[in-house]
Amino acid sequence: MAQGKGASRQAYFLTDPNKYGRFKKMSRIVLTHPNPDATPVRNQSLVTSDIALFTNLTTMTICNNTLTGKSLRNICLCPTLSTVTVNNCAVPYLPGQMAKLERLEHLDVSFNEITFIPDAVCKLPKLKTLKARGNRVTTLKSIKSLRHSNMTLLDLSENFVETVAPKDNQSPTLRDLDISSNRLRSFSMKASEWPELRSLNCSDNKMTSFTIMFRVRKAGEGKLNKLLLSSNRLIKIPNTVYDLRGLEILDISSNLIDLVPGNIRGLSHLSSLDVSRNRLKALTLDIFCMPNLTSLDLSHNMLVRANYDAQSGPVGVQLSETLKSLDLSYNRFPDIPSIVILLRGLEELDLSHNEITKSELELPENGPDKRNSKEGTKLKTLNLGGNKLQNLPLVWWSKLSQLTELDLSGNDISVIPPEVVNISQTCNVNLAGNPLQEPPYSVCRWGFSAIADFYKDLSVGEDNFCSMNVMVVGARDSGKTVLVHAIRRSEARFVSWVPQPTIGVEITDFELQMPDQNTDQMSEMDAFLGLASSKCPCDKLNVRTWDFSGDPSYRGYYRFLPASTRLVLLVTDLSRFSPDSFAVNVESWFTNVSSRLRSPIVIPVATHLDAIPEENIIQSRCRTLLRLLMELTQRRALEIRTALSEAKVSLNIHGGELAREKVAELEGILKTQPVVYSSVFSVSAISGRGIESLKQIIRKCAMNPKMVPEVTRTLPKSWLVVRDGIRKESMPVVNMQYFRESLLSLVPSGLIQSQVKVITTYFKETGDVMYFPDIPGMEDDVILRPSWLVEKLSAVLRHDMEKTLSWPLEGKKDCLRKQGVSKKDFFRMRREVSEKAWLDSRLVKCLWEEPPETYHRVLMTIIEQFSLGCKVVAMETIQQTSSDVPDKATKARAFGQKEAAKVLFPFYLWSERPADLNQAWPKKCPLTSQEVSVTYRLQGSSTTGTFRSLVVRYHLIKPKLEFLHLWRDGAVFKREADNRAFTFLMTVESARETSGTLTLSVRTGKGREALQAVWEVLLPLLMEVERLFAQLTGARVDRYSACPRCRQPSFTGQWTHPEAARTSGGTVCSHCKDRVELGYLVPPRDVTSLTNPGVGRTAVVTEPEDPKPHTSVDGSVVETH
Repeated sequence: MAQGKGASRQAYFLTDPNKYGRFKKMSRIVLTHPNPDATPVRNQSLVTSDIALFTNLTTMTICNNTLTGKSLRNICLCPTLSTVTVNNCAVPYLPGQMAKLERLEHLDVSFNEITFIPDAVCKLPKLKTLKARGNRVTTLKSIKSLRHSNMTLLDLSENFVETVAPKDNQSPTLRDLDISSNRLRSFSMKASEWPELRSLNCSDNKMTSFTIMFRVRKAGEGKLNKLLLSSNRLIKIPNTVYDLRGLEILDISSNLIDLVPGNIRGLSHLSSLDVSRNRLKALTLDIFCMPNLTSLDLSHNMLVRANYDAQSGPVGVQLSETLKSLDLSYNRFPDIPSIVILLRGLEELDLSHNEITKSELELPENGPDKRNSKEGTKLKTLNLGGNKLQNLPLVWWSKLSQLTELDLSGNDISVIPPEVVNISQTCNVNLAGNPLQEPPYSVCRWGFSAIADFYKDLSVGEDNFCSMNVMVVGARDSGKTVLVHAIRRSEARFVSWVPQPTIGVEITDFELQMPDQNTDQMSEMDAFLGLASSKCPCDKLNVRTWDFSGDPSYRGYYRFLPASTRLVLLVTDLSRFSPDSFAVNVESWFTNVSSRLRSPIVIPVATHLDAIPEENIIQSRCRTLLRLLMELTQRRALEIRTALSEAKVSLNIHGGELAREKVAELEGILKTQPVVYSSVFSVSAISGRGIESLKQIIRKCAMNPKMVPEVTRTLPKSWLVVRDGIRKESMPVVNMQYFRESLLSLVPSGLIQSQVKVITTYFKETGDVMYFPDIPGMEDDVILRPSWLVEKLSAVLRHDMEKTLSWPLEGKKDCLRKQGVSKKDFFRMRREVSEKAWLDSRLVKCLWEEPPETYHRVLMTIIEQFSLGCKVVAMETIQQTSSDVPDKATKARAFGQKEAAKVLFPFYLWSERPADLNQAWPKKCPLTSQEVSVTYRLQGSSTTGTFRSLVVRYHLIKPKLEFLHLWRDGAVFKREADNRAFTFLMTVESARETSGTLTLSVRTGKGREALQAVWEVLLPLLMEVERLFAQLTGARVDRYSACPRCRQPSFTGQWTHPEAARTSGGTVCSHCKDRVELGYLVPPRDVTSLTNPGVGRTAVVTEPEDPKPHTSVDGSVVETH
């Protein structure tokens, strides 16, 4: 970029006088990568001696090049320069000729190979700031003549500094010193040697001691007001800190400190104090007595109590009236510390992720001090998420009149009482992650206004929901579909009926008559279900079964299962059952269901009894099946408890957010473990044996609100009228306006428009509709028939697609003709299914029987958003028409290219690993490249489905990725960013569909800055993996980083919490014992630092009179890509 007399102009080189001759009056130049079209000249400097002709030049920025010594010396030929930035240019030293730059004020030489700063630089008379971040400086002694400089800012972060000797580097003018991310083990200085120092950053070192010496120990000596000591190894707050009476900001987070002593009260000017991620165990009163403190962070410690008398209060102690923000999250408080009500000015309080079980807190009626304050409490934001609260703290609302944000997510609240109608509804409340029963979460998620409206509607009229969803799973040919029809029909027999294999999922609705009361015949069931003899509130039970295909490929359909589903029929063909087949035919299905549903009730069902001649064989196999299921359940629970105990030990010893999140994850999985019924239901759909007993257990489960809360839930009668109207609607998809008008017509006086989304969300949870307000483009669409959706999906996602695609499509010949698909085109499209996993968009329309455009849009949006498939554009070779060619002789040889719309379905990825993969991804990482590799190990689910979903998501991600190879369990793709080429390899391995690994590796060129760029492109891909695994509520996920030498997953993956890795020091591979650079394991602190235009990585350059079409102009800044 260049800037001259009132005009923005651009040129590419300073090596050709013909190109820069007319720009000699410009004042600013920014050079990034050289012109790719230029002819390389041997031994030619990027900056020639002609730079001296630019007599008005004041600013020069050069990034991402390789500068020779000659280029650096040529820069010094411009004595008018006041700002020079040379970043990431492999500069080994700064030449002595820089002494000629007498007007230089700002010098930035970050990310080079510099080991010392010469006298010529430090003695520059006007130099104010020197930034040398990311070089190879080892000691401040390398900064020659610092005492003779006029510098005010010195940045030596991310170097290799091991010692600091201020007596050798006194500076009378230095105000800001940054020596973070070095190798300091101690720091000692005299305040008199740096008298003007205002800010000192020593974070992210290995310091065990820190000292500032004063000539006379008195308050106020020195001007230091900002001190950053985070991420070191300090076991206590250094005594010298208490003498810094002018200190305003103090950060001592991520150390080993276990106590904040009373001396802290002497820091009367302190406004911000961060003591997070230490080992504090007790909350002392002194920390709240600094008169100017506004922000206090005590999160991620081990606080369990307060070291003061909470009853008598702080007698004779003046608490801070200025403290506005207090963070006590991620500690171990059993209740809310009473100190919080004594802090008058507190506006934000974070008590999340503690162990608080009760919310009783004696808040004052009129503020914290009735005698001196007529104002109510000023608290505006309160976070109590991730605790163990069981009740909503309604008593607070009359006293927290200014509260606007309340987070109660992740607690154990099950009931929101009707009294909520009488409280203020201006406060936004987050109740996600609670086991809400009354009202259900689908109502509570919309806030107190929706809850209040729910109770108002309930007061007009109420009734029971009396509907439930049942999931039916099992191996292929286990008799699931016949079983569903046997339960549905009143007849006891099915003769000569063999159903076709289920494609995807089949939804069936029917009614079960409920008994008037429990009988003693099912006492075993009652004992298992915890039911007392009582009358059922429902006369009839509406049952919807979701019969899933026995082909594991269709498990992607689980995502459409209603969230309220709890009851699972696990079907096994007893005639083919053996202990050896248990893992494939039973365990894999049980494990995958457990990872998807929360606390499912699993009923084992054995079928095909008619094929077994002897009753004793039936009984023996049933006992074996039940024993193996119980052992599997116990083994899973034991593994989780063992992992939980280990995580708690790690949390108690080391602390840290990573360990705490692992504990919370395992506790959540333990709470959602499945419950297996204590006996196997052996049934025959032909003879009718056991069918009535199976119906009875379904009825019994429906009567237990703890197991299936939806059935006996009390709802407003107006809502049930709406549900009945939905079931009578003939159109499968409607827009929200039509849906709203239909609802209002059904209940003209009992429903207000603001409740439409609330009701729709609730019926989505129960499976009566499908509504996705969070999906862009579908906020206005409501699917009234879920069976229609799965039917349309089954038309394009089926294991027998090659058999289905026979010419001509059955009943679709007119559609093919209308879409212009010839027989030759048809067979080419058929080959694409197996070879490329593509389904031509014209075939898709025909398979969907040409749905209206609205339906087609809805279906394609769902396919993409649920990661089942995505649109791709391919080039097809076509023969030109007669009008495009000159004569008939050349007609047969005239071909052209056109774009064709395809839909990529990873479901059809059947090909093996390609033979030529080694060309795109050599087995051994080339010497000119470096590799970063991360691995996910999944316990409780298969990684195959995750891989297919990632293929879709990575096709949709922006900027786009270019896929080079794609096969059934792997992919190679590439991306270019920052003029670097990145090649990725993604592979999966699954073991019996119950566990697996997913590995994502990336390669690029060598260099420290290359590692930062790797994480820049890798993290968005990892976040997509994290989002997918977050949907598996019952599966365990372990993350690992691989050693770059032996490529083994030797390190715990901490890319989501890199701070934990930086302070752990665990960088020795457990396999090859090699010490690994941290950059291979976790992202750097600022992965955007090299790609953010604001810090100098702008892509060129100097100013043309007319910007080119690919050039963006923003004021005086010109960027060319």
